[in-house]
Amino acid sequence: MNTLNNIETLQHVFFECCVAAELWRRIRLWLDIPLPMFADWSEVMSWYDGWHANAASNIKVYVVFASLLWHIWRLRNSVVFPGETLKKSFLFDSICNFSFLWLSSRGKVDVNWNEWLIKPV
Repeated sequence: MNTLNNIETLQHVFFECCVAAELWRRIRLWLDIPLPMFADWSEVMSWYDGWHANAASNIKVYVVFASLLWHIWRLRNSVVFPGETLKKSFLFDSICNFSFLWLSSRGKVDVNWNEWLIKPV
């Protein structure tokens, strides 16, 4: 967070805050692919555009990233606005679950739950 005027930047929310950084770290370990540390969304997209994998792996990684960002945004909103409070300890598991559900419900990528948990890509 910018301490001069307390304006929260996108980089802070999605990449720099301790919760986001820890989630990115866990995603790196889980996906088990050469995933660099990202400072902002343009770096994510640059890496993604240059990553050469089969179509199914590309879709899986894209959905995991989308789920990660969506969960970070939901957590941020639960802190800023009154209402549902999310538990940080459940975020990674929720990202895994939602990614799987999003992929399996669309039917374009064959995913197996047990394989998904161990090695999704």
